[in-house]
Amino acid sequence: MARSLATVTFQAVTEKNGDYRQRRVFGATQPLMVGAFGVISGIATSMLGSEDVGAVLTLAGLAMLLWGLHRLGRLGPDPPRLG
Repeated sequence: MARSLATVTFQAVTEKNGDYRQRRVFGATQPLMVGAFGVISGIATSMLGSEDVGAVLTLAGLAMLLWGLHRLGRLGPDPPRLG
């Protein structure tokens, strides 16, 4: 499998620092946080009287939540802890 030099360099730098997996997990959980905020703000907006805008925000937040769950699930199981 061919990888670009930038990908290999990025992996080498982050693996040397020991936070490669942490960056991947944060990259997967960020859409979950944004999606949850979108759902909450959409529900709040629809309660305040603007139902159409609230519906769009809620649906966009739900789509972001589903995408975030998909990305998090694609990372695979956590590595076993030693000790």
